[in-house]
Amino acid sequence: MSKAYQKLKRILSQMLQLDRADLDFGIYRIMNVKRAEVEKFFNNDLLPQIKQALSKYTANDEGQRLLVEKSAVQTQAVVGGAIGLAARKQAIDGDAFEQEVYAHLADFFSRYYDKGDFIAQRRYKEGVYALPYQGEEVKLYWANADQYYVKSAEDLSHYTFKVPSGKKVHFRITGADVERDNNKEAKGKERRFALCSEAPLQEAGGDLIIRFAYFPNSKKQQELNEATLSTLRALLAEAPWQGKWDKLFQPAPSESASQGLAASASDRPSERALLEKHLNIFTAKNSFDYFIHKDLGGFLRQELDFYIKNEIMRLDDLNTEGELPLETTLAKIRVVKDVGYKIIQFLAQIEDFQKRVWLKKKFVLETHYCVTVDRLPDELLEEVINNTKQIGEWKKLFVIDELEGYAEPVTFAFLRANPYLVVDTALFKEDFAQRLVASFDSFDDRLDGLLVHGDNFQALQLLQAKYREQVKCVYIDPPYNAKSSEILYKNSYKHSSWLSMMFDRLQLGKNYLREDGVQVIAIDEVEQEVLGQIISQVFPDYRKVCVPIVHNPRGQQGKNVSYVHEFAYFIYPSDEQKYLADVKRGEINSRTLRDSGTESDRTDARTCFYPFIVKNEKIVAIGDVPDDAFHPAGANVCRADGTIEIWPIDESGNEKKWRYARNSVERILDKLEIKKGRSAWQVIFHKDTGVMRSLWADAKYDASEYGTKLLQGLFGEEATALFSYPKSIHTVQDTLAVAFHDDRSGMVLDYFAGSGTTGHGVINLNREDQGARKYILIEMGEYFHTVTKPRLQKAIYSKDWKNGKPLSRQGASHMFKYIRLESYEDALNNLQIRPQTAVQQSLLDGNEEFRESYLLEYMLDVETQGSPSLLNIDGFANPFAYKLKIHRDGEFQFVHVDLVETFHYVLGLKVNRQKAREGYCLDQAEYLFQAIEGETPDGHRVLVIWRTLTGDMARDNAALDAYFVDNYGNGAAAFDRIYVNGDNNLALHRPGDHAWRVFSIEEAFLKGMFDDQSY
Repeated sequence: MSKAYQKLKRILSQMLQLDRADLDFGIYRIMNVKRAEVEKFFNNDLLPQIKQALSKYTANDEGQRLLVEKSAVQTQAVVGGAIGLAARKQAIDGDAFEQEVYAHLADFFSRYYDKGDFIAQRRYKEGVYALPYQGEEVKLYWANADQYYVKSAEDLSHYTFKVPSGKKVHFRITGADVERDNNKEAKGKERRFALCSEAPLQEAGGDLIIRFAYFPNSKKQQELNEATLSTLRALLAEAPWQGKWDKLFQPAPSESASQGLAASASDRPSERALLEKHLNIFTAKNSFDYFIHKDLGGFLRQELDFYIKNEIMRLDDLNTEGELPLETTLAKIRVVKDVGYKIIQFLAQIEDFQKRVWLKKKFVLETHYCVTVDRLPDELLEEVINNTKQIGEWKKLFVIDELEGYAEPVTFAFLRANPYLVVDTALFKEDFAQRLVASFDSFDDRLDGLLVHGDNFQALQLLQAKYREQVKCVYIDPPYNAKSSEILYKNSYKHSSWLSMMFDRLQLGKNYLREDGVQVIAIDEVEQEVLGQIISQVFPDYRKVCVPIVHNPRGQQGKNVSYVHEFAYFIYPSDEQKYLADVKRGEINSRTLRDSGTESDRTDARTCFYPFIVKNEKIVAIGDVPDDAFHPAGANVCRADGTIEIWPIDESGNEKKWRYARNSVERILDKLEIKKGRSAWQVIFHKDTGVMRSLWADAKYDASEYGTKLLQGLFGEEATALFSYPKSIHTVQDTLAVAFHDDRSGMVLDYFAGSGTTGHGVINLNREDQGARKYILIEMGEYFHTVTKPRLQKAIYSKDWKNGKPLSRQGASHMFKYIRLESYEDALNNLQIRPQTAVQQSLLDGNEEFRESYLLEYMLDVETQGSPSLLNIDGFANPFAYKLKIHRDGEFQFVHVDLVETFHYVLGLKVNRQKAREGYCLDQAEYLFQAIEGETPDGHRVLVIWRTLTGDMARDNAALDAYFVDNYGNGAAAFDRIYVNGDNNLALHRPGDHAWRVFSIEEAFLKGMFDDQSY
């Protein structure tokens, strides 16, 4: 077989993800199951089509002679006789022609494919690329502009798996060397994972930690993994590891069956050691599939047309000896285009399928609440008292065992004396949270905050229907890409990748803003310029102001410049001028009111010599101008009534004058402050110069003092290890004050929540001014449960902390919800291939054209229908037991999906009343019901009824009818829509004067999960 053919097959194998038989996660697992079928089609059906299509042009018979002569006549008519006659002498070399087609296809696809992703690089000619441009005045473009960024930073630095003994192995990235300034990696010097040269192995709590570095290396990935495996085998054979981790080198068990998949080429337990399997997965996860193209089919078809015009037609060869006969060129074009389009169809099917999984609304896997004791109903307090887990958490978080009156078990009196202790429903049985929620009317209105543990893109997708156009301020502090906090990317386009990540999230986040809403983005000098440009694209009708904030007075050392500031972009509606004055605050010139100019003596202006009468550092009166013969005893004179007279007398005892005369000073009283000087009390004048300043410089913005040290106060010295570089609380609070202007209610959204500074700032502001601001925080980091959530619990309980202990215990009444979302990888891991039936296979085998169309366009969508992550309708027969298999703590676990909570977000439902799940018995059949009342964004009053089903439709419907009448009766007239899972005839029981309609939960769920997506 020719080199061109082999090259094309190799490239196809890479693009179709058929070369990764050692990987059994995500889309690779699905493609492994279909590998034999796909390879058979491409090897036995598609590529031979090239030879068949060319046969009529390359046949060595009379037909070829006629074709050549026809081509010569056409060419002669176009360019003249000499070249046309020469074409008559040319014979088409069939083999060479075929190899040229293979070469063109291989060259085209290799231009755009790079380690799992398709990069838009339209090559006009060697070294010259063409950018998409549609006549814009200014065009910002980046390499990944037409792709979704799907890789999380967590995946790049953390990986855990469990060995059969129950112990865990953790891979950790401890050092990295990346290309700077967005430079391309040198060919053959792509970054690779390798063992750290120092202390590659560590042990902690019985677990093994293997430490890796990430740096340029010329070795191939496979060679690196083999070398790493060999090195680890040798290291673990030495003391003190000898014999402790032998199971790592035993054959890896197959997981396909447990994932609901048929056996595939990846199931090779006898060939792969457990450590080798996970080493391959670890490196692959951080080297492949960082992006999903938004329209791969359209993009590649457009690029193939461009390639054909530029590389095959070769207009530069016209009127030269290198010109080919017209029919020869057209034959080549037809074959390249026909086969190329079919390959593109299949590639687009894979990419669009991944896009569908990426864009679909993700399930809520956990729903819990944190609520202060003062909001709990009395019937739940006894369960709190007897819950040792809750008491233990209070000791850890709030140090309650040092409180007066503490004893075990705690008493009702103790709880009432400490109303701001925060109860966490995750520490109780599931029905505790249900009964808590059921005890509230207007439940969503009673919530003060929402925390989401999950990818921010996925969270913004899910929450959008419920919170669209309801947020007063979106504040984010995204990763900066600075050297000290750099995100590692698999290719050298780190800035392009950052822009792709930010652009889509800004687009989604904008949908949450109210008409008068404000977007604020914290950023540093590395990405500040390009961020400003994408802000202009996302917010074309908004004004933006970029304010430097001095957050590090000591300076962050760079190569030539020490940066003491970062930036904050304020983006607000163009007609909301009130924000401009808040952002660019008036410059204040503060100085003593005593005049120190060249003409500052008392005698220069007798009306400017008089006393301020002060008590408790406040001006209570202003004295009159005295007689010229009167001389005060000093700058400060204490009166018998306890007040103090402050005169304009300097440190040497010289009588001076105030800057304002007695008859005009009262108009500036609000700008005066009494302040203790070195030897006497002074009157300080804060003068507004009228000049707006765009620099925020104040000691309170110091991220070290009011960020890191504040976190240390909350958590003790361990805070630094838990979270790095928190924002100053005052920076966030002042930013929110600008965004809210003079409002004390409204919602804040932060989808890069980090340690939770934004939520903490909202709690502080509400405590200070009795406001009712709410927050939504989204964070995917593993520190969500060790920093983000505990920080809010601590902020609620007490306003001030030191060394992890509360000082005043001045808390606030509060309740927030926190949920965990299914991840993109979870969704991929729960895909299941449904095998074809004998009838289906017979239909495919009996119609070659239909089989080709099915394989190229529909196979993945059809055969994964009913997968748990794509909504298995059968699972709605028992909606309270719907499960996904989730990878946590190094192993797969079955986790219940909260379909009830997920549906609230899919529907956009504002919950007013949510009943606890309850049993219902009818004719000795047991049912579970749960009902929720609420409103949709379009104003419809909604009742949602969830129930378990037995499969006996008549009995199931009789139970539904009885439950409905018992609980609502004629009260159903208050609703416009009633949603129920399972087939039912509830509408038959609607009274004539009622207008409500019945809808299927399954249909609404399916539509909402994939609504408004183009794939």
